[in-house]
Amino acid sequence: MKFAIFNGLSFHYEMYGYILNFCKKFNYQITIYSNINTHYWKEFYEELFLNIEWKELSLFSSECKLYDYIFLTTDDDRNIIPYINNIKNIISIDHYFNIRNTINLFYHIATRPFIKNYRKWALPCYPIIESVIDKVNIISNNDTIHIAIVGGNNDYDINRINRISSLSKINLHLISRRINSKLLLGLDKKFIINIYENILTSEMINIVKICKYIMCDMTTNIDHINGLSMSGSIPLAFSNLSRLLISSKNNSLYNFNSVLTFDIDSEDLINIDNNEDYQLITQKVFDERNILIDNFHNIMNEIVINDIK
Repeated sequence: MKFAIFNGLSFHYEMYGYILNFCKKFNYQITIYSNINTHYWKEFYEELFLNIEWKELSLFSSECKLYDYIFLTTDDDRNIIPYINNIKNIISIDHYFNIRNTINLFYHIATRPFIKNYRKWALPCYPIIESVIDKVNIISNNDTIHIAIVGGNNDYDINRINRISSLSKINLHLISRRINSKLLLGLDKKFIINIYENILTSEMINIVKICKYIMCDMTTNIDHINGLSMSGSIPLAFSNLSRLLISSKNNSLYNFNSVLTFDIDSEDLINIDNNEDYQLITQKVFDERNILIDNFHNIMNEIVINDIK
């Protein structure tokens, strides 16, 4: 069985990981057609998965017929249209509640349970930190609580972030392409603020690895909260076994059981101190990650098996 990833855009490289993990587990051949010289993910994936075949987009036209399935890493990548008639099966990864690509794509897998137009979904997570013990050992070496907020477009909700409370020191890591530091002046002095702009993927992952929590719903983007689109922080948290801090409104659609939730409409403090053993908490995150990974594998295996029949 031969698979390919097609990405004609200059983003959504973060989507490759769970596809590569699937092909690795089931020993499927995988080739990536992408702008391989314009992003920081290539070295990260090569170190994690090894032996990945990367090809320039210009070669896809002559080679697209070689594959049994083509993954389209986002449903609004219309660069695939010229090749539609020459492709056997396209698997579209849908990032939005509406199906934005109206061409005849054969399969759709959503990135989350959308509030409208529900369809099969699989969170794009995979094992970056392999085991519970690995994560516990990393966290035990820190004398402060490290928390990350990843992404955002200078739309941080400062009042919401300031609700975070702990008896320990809080090391807050803000990671995005661009951050206007003036907008952060309202952050509470209890935080040790670290700002990272447009950093290497490997650097971002190394920061997230040491984080006990990744915070979601800490911007004014209501599409994430209302279930219209997915925050990239969520799969990143599970991939690195960092506990997700998410609003109860958002989680009412996901129904995660390993996360820490908060009331987005309240002004109460969000207490992140927990008397439960950290290894037990991480085990819950690990177990739920396995379920989420298996969910994607089951969807894919169902597609493959039905096609063989």
